[in-house]
Amino acid sequence: MGGQVLNDRYRLESRLGRGAMGEVWGAYDMVMRRSVAVKLVHLGRSASEWRFWEEIKAAAALKHVHVVAVYDCGEYRADRDQLLYLVMERVEGGDLAEVFAGPGPLPWYDVVHWARQIADGLAAAHENGIVHRDVKPANVLRASDGVVKLADFGIAKVAGDLARAGMTLPGTAIGTPAYMSPEQASGDRDVDCRSDLYSLGCLLYEGLSGAPPFTADDPGLLMRKHLEEEPLPLSGRVPGLPAEISDLVGSLLAKHPDGRPGSAAEVSHRLATALDGYWGSTAAAELLEKARQEAAGMRAAADGYARASREEADRYADAVRAGADRLRREAEQVFAEAAERSRRLLAGARGRARGRVRFPERVGPASAGGPAGTAPPRDPLRRRTGSGASASGAAEGGGLAAPDSPAPPGGAPASPACAPVSAAGVPGSAASSAWASRLPLMLPAAPARLMLTTGPVRPALPPSPREGIEPPSELLSLLRRAWHLHGRGKTP
Repeated sequence: MGGQVLNDRYRLESRLGRGAMGEVWGAYDMVMRRSVAVKLVHLGRSASEWRFWEEIKAAAALKHVHVVAVYDCGEYRADRDQLLYLVMERVEGGDLAEVFAGPGPLPWYDVVHWARQIADGLAAAHENGIVHRDVKPANVLRASDGVVKLADFGIAKVAGDLARAGMTLPGTAIGTPAYMSPEQASGDRDVDCRSDLYSLGCLLYEGLSGAPPFTADDPGLLMRKHLEEEPLPLSGRVPGLPAEISDLVGSLLAKHPDGRPGSAAEVSHRLATALDGYWGSTAAAELLEKARQEAAGMRAAADGYARASREEADRYADAVRAGADRLRREAEQVFAEAAERSRRLLAGARGRARGRVRFPERVGPASAGGPAGTAPPRDPLRRRTGSGASASGAAEGGGLAAPDSPAPPGGAPASPACAPVSAAGVPGSAASSAWASRLPLMLPAAPARLMLTTGPVRPALPPSPREGIEPPSELLSLLRRAWHLHGRGKTP
């Protein structure tokens, strides 16, 4: 049923409780925009229906700070649900039944203070001719600010109405057995406001002593105790309880209505007098002094805890800062080491690259420019048809002449890898014309550092790990392999 909207106004949210008459739900009033409590009773239950309408009639006549206010009522029909609903003030908090069930005894002045508020609410109901008939801890709601409110007038008796209608049969007990007055237990129809005072005495007795005046597992036996037995006095059971409070509770639990106080207003006055006398007495002053001492101790403990917390927070902050500084220094050191390592690796790689890029000298006959087996150094792009030993060497050795090529930008010399190789330096060839005619066909397959070209100068590819070709026989071997791979003919 949660989420259902009654008459386009009250949205049910969560169930707060269940009773004999129906259910109580927490709801939201979408028109007034406030949280409310909604009591639901299903149609078709005749006893519940008339009790529900009597509750509406009783609660609508009451407007008091210690009585739960009633806002609206009506009938709701949707599908198979046919409900009567009563919209009431929602009190955030628990009831006194939950408070009484808590651990440890309650301070007697708190219980008396609550009982005084209940008596004020009952006085307002009795002035309007309404008898609650079910005063018990579960029907007293305690708000978060300490104010208590009387609720659930479901079996309330509106003076004269039920008697005239004959709705209460003789011998029928209505109420809760643990808090039922003797006249209710006997089924008497003519109960009055003093029946509520007896129930209030049972509630006050339980709050002060920790248990109701009479207990039994069998409801019939419990009601008989209300009719025949006397409760134990409170004077020796509750430490510090004023005698006037103990006497008032004894008079509220009188078997005959004439032995009880005359009205709820009188009960409220007697409770207030007892409280005022206590707070103005020496015991109250001692209690206040004790409370001040406890408060001072709590403040000192709180200050010490706060001081210790601040010191611990400062130590933790210092440790965090120190750790951050240490991590920063370590990171800087690691970065510096990594940078230095990178610089060393880069320098080593550059050195190795410079050491590995070596080009073989041009092999040829001895000349005046150098030792035997080498040619004097010269510009490899210069045509070999010039004057001097290079021209005569080319003519005599039958070598290939490099074509005219444009000089590289900036006047830089061309790569030695493009230097022409003389056929006269190849052993066993005898500089034959046949060998010279086949040589240009084999040269493109030779390694890049031995490449001979008749076109523009190209940069040499990186050399192999080997440090150049020194014996001319190895050049011949490479040329033979290139010729064989290209299928230009038989191996020479």
